[in-house]
Amino acid sequence: LRHLIERGIIEPKRLRNYMIIYDFDKLLIENKGNRTHTFMDLSIKYNISERQAQSVVYKERKKEKSTYNITI
Repeated sequence: LRHLIERGIIEPKRLRNYMIIYDFDKLLIENKGNRTHTFMDLSIKYNISERQAQSVVYKERKKEKSTYNITI
C-alpha cells in the first residue's frame, strides 16, 4: 500500500483512515463486540487517542457509501 502514497495516488491520511476502519471490523470480532476494548486496541496500534479512533470510524465510514459521495 505504500506505493500508492509514494506515487501520489492516495493521501496518507485517507489510507490510514481506511486501515483503521478495516482493523476496527476485524478487532470487533476478536473482542467479542466490545467497542471500548476495540477502540483502545486501535489507539495503541496507530498511536492516536481513543476519541480520534472513534471519530475516524464513525465519520469516515459514511464516506465509503456512494449515496454519501455521489449526488445527482
